[in-house]
Amino acid sequence: MNLIECKNFLDDYKVDLNTQVNLRDDLMQRIKSLESKISDNKSLKNKLVKSIALLNRIALEKKKEFFDFLEVTATTFIQEIYGDDYAVFFDTHDEQREKGKNDFKCEIRIRSVYNGAILETGVVNSRGGGLIEVVGLAFSFALLKFKGYQGPVLLDETLKHLSADDKIIKLASFLKEYSESENIQLIFTSHRVDVFGKPANQIFQVKHNEEKHALVVEMNYDDLMNEMNLSEDIEAIDER
Repeated sequence: MNLIECKNFLDDYKVDLNTQVNLRDDLMQRIKSLESKISDNKSLKNKLVKSIALLNRIALEKKKEFFDFLEVTATTFIQEIYGDDYAVFFDTHDEQREKGKNDFKCEIRIRSVYNGAILETGVVNSRGGGLIEVVGLAFSFALLKFKGYQGPVLLDETLKHLSADDKIIKLASFLKEYSESENIQLIFTSHRVDVFGKPANQIFQVKHNEEKHALVVEMNYDDLMNEMNLSEDIEAIDER
């Protein structure tokens, strides 16, 4: 190889070397950029993990706060009707989940005293229809209160299975007190005018006219009792 050939070879080698150097520098720059992104992603991942943990903790606290509110409100309601031996609570199956079971049930339970022993049961198929209706109404009022609802509440024969007169009277008294204390208007239909008509501010009787059409007439309590030939043979509501 002569001098000229050596020079050309060196020139070609320098060009190739410079190309390789540029490629290396470009790869190194990309590696640094990727390492920076990986570091940022790790930091973001750590922040997301902490944020999720915080949100889960807040959600659990809110869940507990919500369940506690429902339990206290529903228990207060049911005790007004059935006595202090009754309580409403939730079985959230937390113990089963802590043991690793995939148990996400949440059951409404009723606790009461029967023959001196504590009895805990579910609601449906375990208790009478009147108690079921009272519990359902209690939760409805609790949810409305939790949401801050202040509008009227319509009850359409909601409590027709509550048969005992003393419990009906207690319920009517409680509804009157609840309506006044919470400043909520209750609008409900009932065949027990002798009970629910007593505390009502307005009474409307629905009956048929001669053409068998529905007729709505505003009545006062005494006139309606006389028209229906009813006597107030149970303890007066507003005296309780």
